[in-house]
Amino acid sequence: AGLVALCRILITVCCQTYFTRRLRVHVEMVVSFFLMLLFGVAVATITGIGGPGQSVGDMFYATWLTFLVTIGVVIVCYTEISKEEDGAVHSKPSNSEPHIDAQTSILEKPGIISRAL
Repeated sequence: AGLVALCRILITVCCQTYFTRRLRVHVEMVVSFFLMLLFGVAVATITGIGGPGQSVGDMFYATWLTFLVTIGVVIVCYTEISKEEDGAVHSKPSNSEPHIDAQTSILEKPGIISRAL
């Protein structure tokens, strides 16, 4: 599972300019779902009867925590994809946002801090 996550991170960092945001989110969803399945099997194996983490301790909590985190990542990816698809289907692109070039600092961007809060 760690090797899959490392490869996913390296692909994202190295090829960020070649992939669109939509493709990156879909790839992240597939990889996250795969990791969720792997960690689900790990939880069953490690914390099950006769497993090395069957008693409550560090291994028990760490295994369940990683599984729950991957479930959270899958949920976030799914909501991101559904928001993106809903936005593409139900709304037209608006020109209400002012054009800001890359040279403008974050403090000069109108409303960027208020939108973040």
